[in-house]
Amino acid sequence: MGNDRAGLVVSEICFVGLALGCSVRVHGGDRSLDPAEGGQLGAGNGQAQDPTEPEGADAGTNDATAGSSDPSVVVPMEASCSQADGTSASDGGIPTTEYAFFRVANFSELPALDFCMRPHDPTESLPFETSLDPGPYFATRHIATGLPFPLASFYIARPSDRYDLRFVAPGSADCSTRSLGVPDVLDLPALDPHTHWSFVVTGCSSDFAVKPYEDELINDPSIINTRFINVMTGSSALDFGFGAGDTFAALFNGVEYGRFGSGPDVDSLGYLHIGPVDDAATIRVSESNVDLLSGHVRIDFGQVGHSASFFAVGTFGTPSAKLIHCHDFGAIASPFAACSAIN
Repeated sequence: MGNDRAGLVVSEICFVGLALGCSVRVHGGDRSLDPAEGGQLGAGNGQAQDPTEPEGADAGTNDATAGSSDPSVVVPMEASCSQADGTSASDGGIPTTEYAFFRVANFSELPALDFCMRPHDPTESLPFETSLDPGPYFATRHIATGLPFPLASFYIARPSDRYDLRFVAPGSADCSTRSLGVPDVLDLPALDPHTHWSFVVTGCSSDFAVKPYEDELINDPSIINTRFINVMTGSSALDFGFGAGDTFAALFNGVEYGRFGSGPDVDSLGYLHIGPVDDAATIRVSESNVDLLSGHVRIDFGQVGHSASFFAVGTFGTPSAKLIHCHDFGAIASPFAACSAIN
């Protein structure tokens, strides 16, 4: 993936199935957007929003409900897939910037949160307000709820760099104080161009952490990938698979907290090629024959392939324990990713 190329000239983009072999010219188009209602592009033309506007560009029509993971509503972004389309300052066009993409997932014990970001500051002295991100992400988009548990933001495009995060209470007017009482996150990895990441928020004030996982974009409609990540606080190792009860068949065994599943045919990011699924997705305590959490999922071939990530979240043995299915590059209801609890 690192060798694929995309020239993205946009301050922010919600990403739905964009092939990394594409250069995208971002321009204003006929559109209407109400951030308080999650945003909606006009005319369903897939054009990106004017980057001078405060809300991010939706790369497709928003016909999913918040948190939806329905693979039938994948809407690809319109893109001109000729590398010669990229503009540059030398030819009088808009300078091309290489972007990375990340989403923030609230899989913690915090009922809701908002976040601020800045390029990494080793001195820890620079403010979290920047020209690109002048305040808390959701608050500056007039979304008072912030990011509720257990949802994830859509992918946010930022110039390839390393970033720091500060978490604040929903509705915070600025980023000046850590109003949730959790530490700033200063140890995230550098984001290479054209990579996609999930920054997963776990724990609460006593064991708060943000765990970065690199996501895998595929651009082949004949491929379905899946992976399982255990971020359930207090859990022992977990098994994940499809089917329930006597029909359970494990795909990943013995997945420890904070890790993703591994094994034969699993790639370096934790993904395994599978066929279509119309069955229960289930987790068990490793080597147990008792289903811990289970719920029905449908995973099918998409227009540009399908990457399905499953997360065990919340706290083991409590009502907050959930099994989350994210259609990683599926259609979204801006500004939320296509993720939902299935149990």
